[in-house]
Amino acid sequence: MLRTAKVSLKFATTAKRGRLAALLSEYRAACNFYIKSLWRERGKLDAITLNRYRIGSLSYRYKSTALKQAL
Repeated sequence: MLRTAKVSLKFATTAKRGRLAALLSEYRAACNFYIKSLWRERGKLDAITLNRYRIGSLSYRYKSTALKQAL
């Protein structure tokens, strides 16, 4: 399964660029968290493993995608 979202930054304001950078930063943090968590304690693609990340404000879909990428 491949999901992409093409975002043109041609007309992006400074505020929009900042929000996009914050989203990418939090997504990277979630991926790294899942990688470290899976290294310490085994897990799989389920709700129990997904709910280990409680830090940020990512949506369920972003967390699920970060876990898939970490696995």
